[in-house]
Amino acid sequence: MKTKLYVITKTLLMLSFMVNLTSALSAVPTMEGLFRNGINKDISAELVILKLKIDEQNNDSLMEKIKLEGNEDKLKELLEREKMETKYIELIFSIDGENRYRLIQNEYASQSFVSKDLIRTELFTNIRNSIRASKQSEKHLLYSTLLMFVLNDSRSLVDFAKHYNSDFELNKEIMNTEKVGLLRKYQKYLTVIKEDKEMGDALESPLSPSDEEKRLQVQSVKKARMYTPSQKVKLVRENGVFFWVVDLENFTARFFNNSHMLDFLKMKVGEASLELKCSEYILYDGRHTLPKYFILKDLKDRLFKISMVKLKHYNKSSQKLGDRYKVFKEKISQNVGLGAQVKPLESDIIF
Repeated sequence: MKTKLYVITKTLLMLSFMVNLTSALSAVPTMEGLFRNGINKDISAELVILKLKIDEQNNDSLMEKIKLEGNEDKLKELLEREKMETKYIELIFSIDGENRYRLIQNEYASQSFVSKDLIRTELFTNIRNSIRASKQSEKHLLYSTLLMFVLNDSRSLVDFAKHYNSDFELNKEIMNTEKVGLLRKYQKYLTVIKEDKEMGDALESPLSPSDEEKRLQVQSVKKARMYTPSQKVKLVRENGVFFWVVDLENFTARFFNNSHMLDFLKMKVGEASLELKCSEYILYDGRHTLPKYFILKDLKDRLFKISMVKLKHYNKSSQKLGDRYKVFKEKISQNVGLGAQVKPLESDIIF
């Protein structure tokens, strides 16, 4: 199965390169493609560790709006609302193939992230399933966004957008069926001649038929786009900068034109909305580009600043994730014995 998938992928790339440069540059990206964080290379590491600092921010614009409305009760509630303490979170992703990620999430008492400050640890055997099962939209958006940034995996974020927007277009829904058919024929042809090299001389390549009429038809299919351009993905210019904008029924997202890096996202959930705004993008570990931080507004209009402190990739893991988790649990027990206070995280956002 993996061999067939590899052949299909290689074939798809080859057919894509057949499109002339002008068409490629002018092509409208797909919704799914934009959320892949394609500026970064594919992840080849077995273990990825991300350290985060999470602060709750003052929502000054909301404060001003309430003052103008003269809503004294709402203003009092806002002023008395207790801020979440700063959280220092370590996410350790173990990549088990392309469909499953296991995760250890640690919380520390300080930004030093040293073991003596470890106050909480949790193990998720399948983080995508945990995200899907979460009933809190904030959690779904936060972790889906982190998977996109850190692992180039847009599936959870796409699932989230599709759940609230029937008009979100999946790649499989807008594929050029004629081109896909040609691709499958060519994939089958490659499989046959690989198993029997002599058949290569006897069989005709689906990409190069001898019949003139068929050859012209194949050339037309090869030049056609793999995906039907969406009417809901548009190139816009704002303050001299070009962006790709996805504008749906309950959802708006904006990406930088050349890099496809996410700039802004807004999702309507019931009567409220979630928003996410990214800061400048910087290079981590010399290879991977992420925003220095992003601001997440939850359904209660609370603002959280999620700062990327450190990112590390390890091609080979020196220890199984389950064994790592046991070590973390033992360390917490030691810390408790030394008087450290360990309590569950109570944020509306973090698991």
